[in-house]
Amino acid sequence: MYRARKGRPGRAVATLLVTALATAPLAAQDAAALRVARADSLARAGRHADALALFDSVLAGDATRRDARLGRARTLAWAGHYDAAERAFADEVAVDSSAEALAGLARVAAWRGNWALGEARWRALVAREPGSVEGWTGLGQVLRWQGRLPEAQEAIERALALAPGDADATAQLAWVRRQRRPSLDARLSPGGDSDDNRALHGLVQVMFPVARQWRAGVAFSNRYTSLGTLDANGAQFVARGEWTAPGGRVSARADAGAQWQRASRPGLPDSSRAAPTMGATLIVRPSPWLSGGLGAGYRPLDDLAATIERGLRLATLEGEATARSTGGWRASVEGLAGWISRGSAPNRTWRLGAAAGRELGRRWEVGLRARTQAFDTTLADGYFSPEQFTVAEATVRLRPQPDRVVSVEGEAGLGWQWLDVGGSRTDDPVQRVSATLAWQPKPGQRYFITGSFSNVAALGTTEGNAGSYRALAFIAGLAVGL
Repeated sequence: MYRARKGRPGRAVATLLVTALATAPLAAQDAAALRVARADSLARAGRHADALALFDSVLAGDATRRDARLGRARTLAWAGHYDAAERAFADEVAVDSSAEALAGLARVAAWRGNWALGEARWRALVAREPGSVEGWTGLGQVLRWQGRLPEAQEAIERALALAPGDADATAQLAWVRRQRRPSLDARLSPGGDSDDNRALHGLVQVMFPVARQWRAGVAFSNRYTSLGTLDANGAQFVARGEWTAPGGRVSARADAGAQWQRASRPGLPDSSRAAPTMGATLIVRPSPWLSGGLGAGYRPLDDLAATIERGLRLATLEGEATARSTGGWRASVEGLAGWISRGSAPNRTWRLGAAAGRELGRRWEVGLRARTQAFDTTLADGYFSPEQFTVAEATVRLRPQPDRVVSVEGEAGLGWQWLDVGGSRTDDPVQRVSATLAWQPKPGQRYFITGSFSNVAALGTTEGNAGSYRALAFIAGLAVGL
């Protein structure tokens, strides 16, 4: 116990008072720091509501605490409150434009599925802070989510060059390397429609990394179709290659092989043909906001008997472009021109399409889509009926969650279709829905099943049954690293 010296009680009391006043702010700061650390621990444990309450309590006592403000913004993002997290990080950027706040903005954009905005923000961060390990790692992750693996590996290796052994960068590099290993993609898809037509489609594809920017492989597919009294079968074997330029602004893919087709009808001899199949596509990404592609192909038209018996082939030239905005908007256009190889007069086909959408909430996207396709042909058989069909629909999409062990995604459309058949036009409502359940037990392994329903008209749908046409299909598949 402190004892005041005799005759000087006032000085002792004054000394105690001064000491208490001097140490009180330090004690309060230590207590606040402990509460911030506790809130951060709660957030990392998934107790987001408790963490936010504790952060708010700290900020109520001292709104200038930057660690509490950033911790609160991070917790909002982890909890999926992306709009609130975006505002919180933007407020921090307005105050001091710190690298941590810029990284938070980039992470929010990527997590909410706006990968173009996330990529742009990560690139802006590493341009300003070339030594940011977090920036290069985040850029690598968002590139990986877009499937741009060579670019992703380059970015993550930059992070590890700055900080060898960094846990986050090491984990991201492991994901990329597993996805760049030799891979097997296999799927089986049965389907049918209300006209008692049946189809079974199978695919097996193996791809190998052959150089840093190159992948190559082979694919075999087989499609069996039963159309009433008509049975058709088409098998295809192709070699495929993919190339990505350093920096990822340009990529290309090509395939070449052969297709064998066979058709049979009761009372008629079987018909069979073999034909080459080939195609190439060039993809350009001048910025995270804009991408486009141009492709050309020469293939058998289809595996239906009407085309097998005539040996029809289709040469195509097609293109597409997609633009995105910082506000989560997306717009795309696509077109195709094709020339059919047989017939005494010009036989052409063309297709045009456009779509626009905007993210809505955490994983949802709503939009509008329209497309039209037509045949200008003298080949008079049921396969080319309707001569033109147009579909316009409103869509809603549930986006997938990358890196989740179990994820669900889906899409639905509701609209109208117009069909031109023999000079007359009919119109009918359309509905379309599909859903996918995926299981990814570890990086580089994905198993999935997809179900879809549609009454959108297809080639071969005639005027008489367009309004009652229904199609149902399933796909079960896997994509694994070898």
